[in-house]
Amino acid sequence: MCDPKPGPDTRPDKDWGLQFIAGFILMTGIALAVFGLVVVPATEVMTDNGGTVTVTSDLARAPELKAIVPSDAVVQGADLSSASDELQLSVQSLPTGLRLLASAPPSWLTFCLFVAAWMLFGLLRSIGQGRPFEKQNAPRLSILAALAIAGPLTFRALESLAASAVLEHLSLAGGNLWPPSIWVVWPFAVAVLLAALARAFRYGRQLQSDVSGLI
Repeated sequence: MCDPKPGPDTRPDKDWGLQFIAGFILMTGIALAVFGLVVVPATEVMTDNGGTVTVTSDLARAPELKAIVPSDAVVQGADLSSASDELQLSVQSLPTGLRLLASAPPSWLTFCLFVAAWMLFGLLRSIGQGRPFEKQNAPRLSILAALAIAGPLTFRALESLAASAVLEHLSLAGGNLWPPSIWVVWPFAVAVLLAALARAFRYGRQLQSDVSGLI
């Protein structure tokens, strides 16, 4: 009895380039997380390198700090510099708690980048393996949508909290400098796009299931 002739191989070809990119994104996210969540806090505890916080002012350019602060403010070792439409207040020496608080925004950012890298790794790997509509991809995109809002808003909230604490420490609170605004609009636009993409992936998976059921 002759063996039946094997049919054509319908397994999707793997995109090794896309899988390599997925692995690179994940490794980068892990490296950033280790640096931001371990190295930076440890450095702030062991050394006093001061800190830098973001502040705002009604002044167009960063003036000499002594010119705009109260006479009883502690301005020795502090300096202002312009950064787009905001100002950077740099202080040469701060207590450990304030140094950790000043480093909290970038540490939070590295954590968000790690989570985003993990989600993108799973998404790109499944696409590279020919499984774009696997069950986990829509939730991954939903997590990215939530992260697009929570990440920047929490980052701004931590920036504002750190700025308030440092301004209070320097007796600059209530003067010409104040913490930056928390609210930004663009994260909501990004979140809407990612949520729509997640809905499209759910619909694609449903269509794929319906087609598989007809075969």
